[in-house]
Amino acid sequence: MAKKVALLIGVDQYAEGLTTHQAASHDVAAMQRVLQEKTLGDFTRVELLINPNLETLKEAIKNVFDQCGVNDLALVFFSGQGIINQDGKLYLTTSITTKDNLEGTALPASLLHQQLSRSDAQQQIVILECDYYSASADGWLTEPVSVNLKEELSAPGRAVLTSSTTTQTSFEQKPAHSSLYT
Repeated sequence: MAKKVALLIGVDQYAEGLTTHQAASHDVAAMQRVLQEKTLGDFTRVELLINPNLETLKEAIKNVFDQCGVNDLALVFFSGQGIINQDGKLYLTTSITTKDNLEGTALPASLLHQQLSRSDAQQQIVILECDYYSASADGWLTEPVSVNLKEELSAPGRAVLTSSTTTQTSFEQKPAHSSLYT
């Protein structure tokens, strides 16, 4: 029997220098409610990660999507910040992400793409609730920058949904409730 499996990731606490994505934990909770509701998502398995470090995030992605079968639906939802490195590659932040060691503290989108591509699930959804910022030698830039999400994450059988284009800002409600997209 086909399963619907989701990994919901929310990052709203950072080690240094990043703008807090205050709605991340609210976004994850809202997605969980929708996905687990029998009349809406009816997902078989929903895993939550709030403010994970890089190793915990990598392990969860591997564990969740390695267990999917051919007829299963695999969904990953990320609410946090996206950082573009100097080579133009997208990284998803973790609770330990730092500007001095982006590659060692944030998840490369290419790794997420790789893991989903290895999964047997023929139906995949990636939802990104984030802004995209640039990492430069002298620190984080505050202006959103462009990234080629199609190149970074797309594949046959995979839908990629984003809260903003790569040059727009995602909006949060104040005080910190769910983002407008969620």
